[in-house]
Amino acid sequence: MTYANPLSPLLLALAGLYASENRPGGTVAAQALIAAALQPAALVPARPGPLDDELQAILAGDPHPVSALVRDATPWLPWVFSELSGRIRPDIAHGMMQTELVGPDGIFPHDQVRVGLWLQSANLDYVTRAHAAEETFFILGGGAIWQAGNAAPAWQGIGALIHHPSLTPHSDCTRESPLLAAWRWTGDIAVEGYTLTG
Repeated sequence: MTYANPLSPLLLALAGLYASENRPGGTVAAQALIAAALQPAALVPARPGPLDDELQAILAGDPHPVSALVRDATPWLPWVFSELSGRIRPDIAHGMMQTELVGPDGIFPHDQVRVGLWLQSANLDYVTRAHAAEETFFILGGGAIWQAGNAAPAWQGIGALIHHPSLTPHSDCTRESPLLAAWRWTGDIAVEGYTLTG
């Protein structure tokens, strides 16, 4: 099969995951991903991300099948520390990296949705935060203990779909393994709507 760009297989797979949410935000994300997958693009090769050793370790394990497409896409993924324009403390931000596939800062520009990939290092407590954007994570490798709103903390592993409505306080903490996830923001996707409260 011929694809429009090197990221098309990954984008289409993520579109399928977010379409399966059966939420309006998931549908918007899926549509944006499909449009990006159909867009011809001459992508620039990217350097390895700042936490590439952890990414390669999790991809070499037994992750979700979509992770094989992440591995194939790695040469074109520009990973950066997850700092959100300085809104995340450096001691936390430098233990996480992300790449925005679709969105205002993405490889494929879009002004109504952000979709990307995110890696959180092992043994890292990403403390309570909230944001205006509606958010859904899909865990592709590893796992973490998640807590949102008034719910009890619970382990979420490969294949888990974790949804946070707008402004829901949430946190997660990895253990001995890194965490690799897809994420999407819809609604108010401005980073100014993000607050670290923990």
